[in-house]
Amino acid sequence: MQLDDQLRIDTPEGVSLTLNLAGLGSRIAAGLLDGLIQFVVLIIITLFATAVLAQGSLASAAGIGLASAAISIVLIGYYILFEVLNNGKTVGKLAAGIQVVRDDGSPITFAASMIRNLIRIVDWLPAAGAAGIIAIMSSSKQQRLGDMAAGTLVIRYRFPKPIVASMAPPAQPPGPRWDVSAVTQEEAALLRRLFERWTTVPAEQRTKMVETLEQRLRPKVGAATHFENAEEFLRWVLAEKVSREES
Repeated sequence: MQLDDQLRIDTPEGVSLTLNLAGLGSRIAAGLLDGLIQFVVLIIITLFATAVLAQGSLASAAGIGLASAAISIVLIGYYILFEVLNNGKTVGKLAAGIQVVRDDGSPITFAASMIRNLIRIVDWLPAAGAAGIIAIMSSSKQQRLGDMAAGTLVIRYRFPKPIVASMAPPAQPPGPRWDVSAVTQEEAALLRRLFERWTTVPAEQRTKMVETLEQRLRPKVGAATHFENAEEFLRWVLAEKVSREES
């Protein structure tokens, strides 16, 4: 079952990005794998709690408290932990090739992840997830209730490897090193998102985005006179920006 769709986002920088929304089938597949992992962990916690209960009343009370806290962490904290620390991807989402982002295409925040996962209870517990499924199918952005409240989307991505490794320019340009200090972090993030979604953006739209960004950034980059190709120029700008941040 595949219900993927596309969503166009106009960024504050005046550039349009196209996101591929994750279909219901891939979200269910990711949820099943995540649920299986949680189930195994809960079995381990249950076995531990059973062993503690056999130790006596004081140990039993402490064990029950710890087990209850652990269950809550597994059911809710699992998603928050992976979404925040792994760029919106739990183990299940990673396997399904999908991730959670903000509704403007930016990475998910801790607060947004907490909101969407606390409301997961409303989405999935009643009628075995019927509320969440109905919300996804009836939403133009394929959002469940938690996504609507948190301002998040679940999208399909195509680049499991870090984009910086695949976007290095073909050769070191001659002359002095480029001065990219005038390029802002927001502009660098926009370039990164563009190249991360390079193969998913239609060619005509991609050309317009490249031309717009080149016109915006070329005056900001000192010594940038070597690349006539706009795409190569932008790739080198981002690679140089990342290189300076890491040095």
